[in-house]
Amino acid sequence: MKTKKYLLISVIIVLLIASYITYYEHNMITKKIETQVVNTSNNYFAQNTNTQDSFPSGEKDYTKDFNFDGMNDLSIHTSNSGGYGGPTYAVYLYDSKTSKYIYNKEISELISMQGMFDLDKTKKIITIYTKDGCCSHTTEEYQVNSDNSLKKVYTKTENVDFEKQSKENTYFKITESKLINDKWITSNTTRVEKNIN
Repeated sequence: MKTKKYLLISVIIVLLIASYITYYEHNMITKKIETQVVNTSNNYFAQNTNTQDSFPSGEKDYTKDFNFDGMNDLSIHTSNSGGYGGPTYAVYLYDSKTSKYIYNKEISELISMQGMFDLDKTKKIITIYTKDGCCSHTTEEYQVNSDNSLKKVYTKTENVDFEKQSKENTYFKITESKLINDKWITSNTTRVEKNIN
């Protein structure tokens, strides 16, 4: 009995140490990156679209124009602690006036939700995709304002309608909301998919 108790305590201690090390490494990587990127006046990383450097986390980092100003910004992988174990990123927007990259918390948190996003240069929209289990999926669109803040302009949620579920068909309840003239317009529809047997 004592052996099991000591074993359980040992496992808990190991897990706590591992969690602390992961947290510490994540914070040290982020602090190191913030120092290196924000204090540099060399815009090579953000303006060279072929840059695919691997940072200490071991994941690929990349450049994209996140605020649609025509200048590539830097996105640095910081951890795999996003939704469903997905990647998280620190996004630094290039400021041509100071020749520095400036950390943008709002965009960093947005694209780190589940690591799934698109950038639409024509509409100047960031689209993110999230899910809650198997049966609820959400798409959200954000406009990037001139001060690099975000404004949500569209959301669409699809949920499986278990009440209508049948052997032949799967029914989805769809709720769409669009921001039009600063007012949200919402519509509800149903989509049917034939089940494959």
